[in-house]
This record gives sequence, C-alpha cells and structure tokens, in this order.
Amino acid sequence: FVIVTVSECRDLIGEDGTCDEEKLRAYGGLIRETYTNISSFAVRSASLVEDGQEHAHAGEFSTVLHVKPVGLEEAMQEVLSDAWKKLGRKKDAFSLMVQECIEGATYGGVLFTRNPLGGREMVIEYRRGEGVGVVHGQRVSREALYARESLASRPPRRMDLPEYHVL
Repeated sequence: FVIVTVSECRDLIGEDGTCDEEKLRAYGGLIRETYTNISSFAVRSASLVEDGQEHAHAGEFSTVLHVKPVGLEEAMQEVLSDAWKKLGRKKDAFSLMVQECIEGATYGGVLFTRNPLGGREMVIEYRRGEGVGVVHGQRVSREALYARESLASRPPRRMDLPEYHVL
C-alpha cells in the first residue's frame, strides 16, 4: 500500500478544494510504475480524525473501490475533495491510502488498532464478502478482539465478543 501523507495531501489540494492535476498525475504514475502487477486498487482515507477518543468514524470519508490503474488520479481526487469538504478546509487532518483491492474477497472489514471502547486491544469487525457495509457502519456480522500477551491478564472492555485471541 501507499500512504500519501498529510503534508503531501496539503500540497495536492488547493485552498479552493481543487486538486493539482499535475501532482495527481505524478502520484498516479509513480503508483502504476511501482505496482505493475496490481490490476485493481482501493483509494481511501487514512485520517487520524476518524479514530477519536470518543468515537470511531471509519467510513466517514469516501472510499473508491475497484479502481483500475488508469483511474487512480480521478479516485484520489474524489477522496481528497470529499475530505476537504467534510473537514471544513482543515488540510492538516487528512492523509490518503492507496492499496490493492482484492477482487472476490472471502471476508472484508475494518481493523481498529485500539479498541473503540477504550481498551488497548485490537478489534476486527468483518463479514463475508467485501467489507464496504462494515466500513460504512451498516453491517457487522462478526467481531474479534486481539490483545498482546502482556494485556491478556486484563479482561477486555467487551466481554460479549464471540472471539478473544491473545497474540
């Protein structure tokens, strides 16, 4: 995967919310040259404002799935413009992730690197098929909680999870 950092995103999008097409073409070209074996990408947000102290906001910003290599710039522009509108021009709070989109995935979902309810465990919400419904908060079929061995002696914040694993 590729992360377009906060400072790089700040350079890509102007004060009026339009993206610098030349810079977008440069990023798209670099990704295509680097990942020649990938035929489908997902372009999505990677923003700290999505994972706050009080709430997890996964899926708050646009995600574009099944992006062919020739469509990377358009998808990046869509995600960046959406974030710019929703963040009220706060360009210092947003970064972008471009990753392989796995066609025909058996399972998909969201990994929270910290329990949204306040614990230090990782939580995975997933379902059969693509994880779009999970990301947008519409469907969760299963959840699993993961903790490092050093945390395993403490009970997890949510005891009703169907799976609890110690790493």
